[in-house]
Amino acid sequence: MPAPDLDSVRYVRLTTFRRTGTAVHTPVWFAPVPGGWGVITETGAGKVKRIRAGSRVVIAPCDARGRVADGAPEWTASARLVTGDEAVAVRRAVRRRYRVGYAAFSLVWIAQSAVERLRRTHDALPETAIVFAIAP
Repeated sequence: MPAPDLDSVRYVRLTTFRRTGTAVHTPVWFAPVPGGWGVITETGAGKVKRIRAGSRVVIAPCDARGRVADGAPEWTASARLVTGDEAVAVRRAVRRRYRVGYAAFSLVWIAQSAVERLRRTHDALPETAIVFAIAP
């Protein structure tokens, strides 16, 4: 399958796998970064735990609800969690790509984080960056 041209795609369905092999589909925002495409998500999200357990993911263009059109291509990819400068680059790339939507989402995220801190259920790192690269 040819390399994907994801420039015109608004969302991708990121499929991660449980230890049992069960697929879990999640629509995500993404942006090109060096070495692939980057995604940001909450640190405690299931997809983060599943990527820690195994790096294989499947990517497909989708709508905001994660629905993939009939006949749409899918690509097997390798995902990894990134930190430091690489995570900052992912966050900046996603922010540039989604601008107003990202800003609105960030405000909600900040409010939720404040409530979680008050409840002491908040993880030390509110977000995690993921980079996925399509397998050749």
